[in-house]
Amino acid sequence: MMNSVFNDIAEVYNLIGVRLSCDGNPDAALEYYSLAIDVHKLDQSDSRNLIWQTDSTLYQTTGESNTLPKFEIALSEEDVSLVRGIAHLKQGYYQNALLEFDRAIQVKPDALNARYYRAQAYASLEHYSTALADYDWIVRQDPEFSYIYYHRGNIHFKLAEYGAALADYSEQIERDAGCGRVFKKRGQVLFLLGDREGAIADFSRAILVNPYDAETYLERGIYYCKLSNPDNALMDFDLAIQLKPDFSAAYRQRGLLRLALQDGEGAIADYSEVLRLHPDAADAYHIRGLIQGSRQEEGGCIEDLTIAANLYLVQKKMTGFNAVWQYLQDNFTNRSTHTTLLQK
Repeated sequence: MMNSVFNDIAEVYNLIGVRLSCDGNPDAALEYYSLAIDVHKLDQSDSRNLIWQTDSTLYQTTGESNTLPKFEIALSEEDVSLVRGIAHLKQGYYQNALLEFDRAIQVKPDALNARYYRAQAYASLEHYSTALADYDWIVRQDPEFSYIYYHRGNIHFKLAEYGAALADYSEQIERDAGCGRVFKKRGQVLFLLGDREGAIADFSRAILVNPYDAETYLERGIYYCKLSNPDNALMDFDLAIQLKPDFSAAYRQRGLLRLALQDGEGAIADYSEVLRLHPDAADAYHIRGLIQGSRQEEGGCIEDLTIAANLYLVQKKMTGFNAVWQYLQDNFTNRSTHTTLLQK
């Protein structure tokens, strides 16, 4: 347990170091990286002592032996709250994180990092308007704050404020054109605003930034499908799978596209890969069964749909179960076969 505590604290210090480095403060970043290294040294024994110390001892763990040297880190009250808040945020304890970030801001009202992380906590709780207020405040105080326009753009996107999101993503790209994720997000917004060619162009730019990101090929392939460009879509799905052979979502999309192109055999092969990766995927059995039914492969169709129905029941997905059962009743006169299977 103690080792886990030390590792978490060291990771938090690393996070702060990265944040400070991005903010153009390498000297302060180096101090936090050094703290992370020192904390990792404590990882060697459970019988060490760790103290976070400001005016009073705020956090202490005591080992088995009192003869070992204590490790003391001089942190301001704001730093302590910030570190604790980030740790809570990383672990998904968003309300606890908010309490710590609020304390940091009370101590230092102009604390940019505390507001930045507080906005993340609010966003994780889907309190998007409140998160937006923190990001707006940061932009007013420091327009150069690292990736602030990207993060604020994400909040506008969540609020369906696509024009504002587009402006923020474009501003972020003006400041740093080397981040593929910003091009991807702007591409999504452009598509929603009706600029489909612009959306494809942004996904292509994202691929130029990182040509080994399977997710981007998958997303661009999906947009090619929406543009009725199956050839390019198929190439993108193929590339996504080449880069990430166990990419279930890519097999699903390629299977659906192959089905639309009347390549039933290829679609079955892709959904077989999905089931290899996820044997309890009821919808994959369902779809593969329907494809086999369309190919007059009655035995495989009944077997897959029966498995799908049983999985839907176990997973309490009654809409799927009812759809399968209705299909079996409507299409097979020999109901005893699938009725028996369903009773297994």
